[in-house]
Amino acid sequence: MLATPAKKSAMHHKQLANGAQMVERDGWLQACHYSIHQSSPGEESLLLQESCGIFDISPTGKLLLQGEELGGFLGRVLGAGAAMQPGEVLRVSSPGDGLLSLLAPDECLVLCSSQEAPEWLAALPEGAASCLHWLDRTSGLAGVRLTGPKAEQLLSKLTELDVSPESFPDLRCAQTRCAEIHGTLVRADLGTLPSYDLYFPRDFGEYMWDAVLESGEELGAGPVGLDAMKRLQT
Repeated sequence: MLATPAKKSAMHHKQLANGAQMVERDGWLQACHYSIHQSSPGEESLLLQESCGIFDISPTGKLLLQGEELGGFLGRVLGAGAAMQPGEVLRVSSPGDGLLSLLAPDECLVLCSSQEAPEWLAALPEGAASCLHWLDRTSGLAGVRLTGPKAEQLLSKLTELDVSPESFPDLRCAQTRCAEIHGTLVRADLGTLPSYDLYFPRDFGEYMWDAVLESGEELGAGPVGLDAMKRLQT
């Protein structure tokens, strides 16, 4: 039996040009670390703590739910009496670990690991009679995560949206233009570090990667790989 080839992010070749050392993880080729930091493995972790790390999150599972039955589905997921308001993000653990980002009263983006996506899909109602429809946008959307104390400054260079802590606190989401490209912005901090996830059409992956890196250069921001992100989360 032939092995299924690993998927590649829209920013794959740009990352290789930046010195990315790739590993296969969850069916995707992902940057483990960057060779520019190989002599000092802690340098990428330092970027996250002191400036801003730029991380490719394209492998994240992305399920777009739409329809009149969305409120009922979210009620079953969140429990009796719970509700969400547009612009709100919630962390959940059932039917799988993930983030619910309510973009509009009838539209929600579910963000989860690619391994958790089947559990979410199994929980969604099926059939022509259902008023809840879903689209798997995992391959169609690329994503970049900005994490660190200077993430807000970097993001402010790319979007007119007010991303200050007062206007865009932790666990908020919005649809906005970033580097002139329409996308979805989700703030989900990692511990005490501000962290913003930006999702946008795959076709603009290389353009967005360049735009983010260029905007972060004067702030000392730079790309980080799986190793540094894992250290941050342990």
